[in-house]
Amino acid sequence: MRFRDEIEKLYTSDKLDDIYKIYEHFSKEEIIEWMTTRPKAKMDIFEVEGDKEAIVIIPTADFNGQLAKHAREVFKGLHIIFVQSKGPLFNYAKSVNEGIRYAKNKYAPKWFIVSNDDVIWAEPPNKLIDELATVSSNVDLVMVCPPGKAHTKRVSIISPKDYVFSLMRLYAMVSKTPWIRVYSKFLKYRKKFGIKYWPAMHPILMNLKFGIKEKYDFLYCGSFCIVKDKLFDEGFINGVEDVALSMTSTVELINYKIEFLSGATLGGDELRMAKNLINFIYLNWLIESGKIKLRSFTIMHLSTNSNC
Repeated sequence: MRFRDEIEKLYTSDKLDDIYKIYEHFSKEEIIEWMTTRPKAKMDIFEVEGDKEAIVIIPTADFNGQLAKHAREVFKGLHIIFVQSKGPLFNYAKSVNEGIRYAKNKYAPKWFIVSNDDVIWAEPPNKLIDELATVSSNVDLVMVCPPGKAHTKRVSIISPKDYVFSLMRLYAMVSKTPWIRVYSKFLKYRKKFGIKYWPAMHPILMNLKFGIKEKYDFLYCGSFCIVKDKLFDEGFINGVEDVALSMTSTVELINYKIEFLSGATLGGDELRMAKNLINFIYLNWLIESGKIKLRSFTIMHLSTNSNC
C-alpha cells in the first residue's frame, strides 16, 4: 500500500521534522501495519568457533570493524554468531532472532547469549557458563548484575495524569535534554494514538511521587541478556523490544560483570529518540490487544551461588 512507502520514506529521513510528520499525518492502524509488515534488511552470518553449550549472538554493522573484533576477544572461547546488517532497514530484533534461529537449527544450544557489539569488558566466559548452570529450569530470560549503564536497568511503565504532561512541556522549555524535548513534542499525539502507558527510563519520571494513575516497576535487559527459547517481537524498530521481552518473561539474575559503550552503534540524539516514540505506539497496541499483560514486577531472584 502507498502509505507504507510514505511512512518508510519519512522514517528513514535524517530530518527531525519528517519523523514528526509520521505522527501528524498517519493513523495508529497505518503505523502498526507498516511496522508489522516492514521487510527485513539483508543479513549475513559470520561464525567464530568455540564452545557451543551457550552461543553468543551479536548483531553488528561490520563483522570486520573494531567493535566486532573487540567483541570476539571479550567472548573468546564461546561460539559466536555475528549477524551483519546495516542500512535503513536494519532492525535489532530481527537480527537477534535471525541469529537465534540459525544457532538453534544448526547447534541446538541450551542458552543464547545476546550481546551488543559495543562490549568493552566482561568477566571470563567460563564464569558466565558456571552461573548459567545454577539457573532455575522455569526461567527463560537471564539478566546479569550488578546493573550497568547499558544493561539490567530499571524501567517503570507509567500512566500519568494530564497535568504531568503540562509540567513536562514547561520543563522542556528550559531543558537541553533530548528525551524531554522529544517527549514534549509528542505529547499532543498521545490521545490520537491511544497512548496510555509510557516506558519511563529517566529518574525524573520513574521517581514521580504524584500524578501517576498506574505504575509497574521491573528490570529490562538492555545491551545484554541470555535467553533459553525466546525471540524478540520484530514489530519494534530498534527500541523497546528489550522492555517487551522483560515484560513477558520469567527472569533470574546471575552474578556476572560486563560493560558496554552506550549507544555506540545507533546513537542517542534527538532524531533517534523521536524515531523511538513509534515504539511507544506499538507497545500500547500490544497492551491494548492483550498480547502483553501488565504486572507489577517480573519474577526476579538471584541464582543460589550469587552474592550480587
